[in-house]
Amino acid sequence: MVELSLTSSIGGEIRYTTNETEPSLNSTIYLKPLPIYHFAGLIIKSKIFLNSKSSPTVTNNYSYSLIQTSQSICYNNVGGLISCTGTKHDGDIKAGVIRNYLDEQDGTVKDNYSGLFWQKCSRGQSGSSCSIGLITQHNFSDAETYCAGLNLGNKTWRLPTITELANLIDFSTSSPSIRLIFFPLTSNSDKYWTTTNYSQDTSKNWTINFGSVVSQPESKSGFLGGVKCISGLASSESTYMDMGDGTIKNIQNNLLWQKCTRGQSGTNCEIGVPTSTQWGATVTDAIGYCNALSLAGKTWRLPNINELRSITDYTKISNPTVNSIFFPSTLSNIYWSSTCDTGQARIIDFNVGFSGGIGFTPKTNSYFTRCVSGP
Repeated sequence: MVELSLTSSIGGEIRYTTNETEPSLNSTIYLKPLPIYHFAGLIIKSKIFLNSKSSPTVTNNYSYSLIQTSQSICYNNVGGLISCTGTKHDGDIKAGVIRNYLDEQDGTVKDNYSGLFWQKCSRGQSGSSCSIGLITQHNFSDAETYCAGLNLGNKTWRLPTITELANLIDFSTSSPSIRLIFFPLTSNSDKYWTTTNYSQDTSKNWTINFGSVVSQPESKSGFLGGVKCISGLASSESTYMDMGDGTIKNIQNNLLWQKCTRGQSGTNCEIGVPTSTQWGATVTDAIGYCNALSLAGKTWRLPNINELRSITDYTKISNPTVNSIFFPSTLSNIYWSSTCDTGQARIIDFNVGFSGGIGFTPKTNSYFTRCVSGP
């Protein structure tokens, strides 16, 4: 697990805040290393208190890398297998941290990077290979209650957020797209519940299907979904900084984004018209455009699906489902990612009707582009 440590060379106790207020004796006391996954992107202020005196305030923020999609194969626009070298496709760049799990042999699986623990088997299953029993489907309330009351591995459990559950998606495999060696017999057809509410209709919550690798909102009372619980602190929300040069920095993961959709420019992206293209038929399509982009002296590429998903704002109730202060004039439409298979590419739809939906579409369709750089 990646952690951050606060240290004192003079003794005393360290107290800290994460809401940009000055630390006091009433602030949280630092007792052990803090998981980066939870605190990344937050402004952490700390002070040492010793013998009725205090040190000057130290201010820091931290970042962590997103998980890799695990894609390692590349295809052209019509589905032909090609060498990844130099393409800047997802399978070439392999941006992010390699997923790393540990079977704790007690019905739980540890994500060694985030420090989060997962229920190994879906609800209804048990045994070392999850071969005892069958997956059972439940409404949202039952799923939430089940996780809250789960007695497993001496931990406190909850339903995962959509970000946490989506991080289990592994694009190196299919049917289902998850590491079956650690999560055996995960359903290829069920949609699994998340605790993330669908902001346009609060009677629904987001679900993920590991078979089709699609996220969709479903009725909390009328839909029956699969359940896989999680233990640990949830991640912080994305925070951004406008770099003043046409780029936006995500402080949480250190990625640098093109502020405006392709075809737009200006302080508020008010100049020009958004340009839609195919995924990668020519050098002027989405892949080629990002590879050739000259902006702020950085090297650019088309984001992978995990990176593109990271700018989705699931709390918004109006179009588009991104932070419109930092990404003005973003379209309520589909944007390309570099993650693909033979004839289709993964996309994010920022339309509130399917907000932040992870999906896929033929590469020959025409959609929109926002490039990324780094970390």
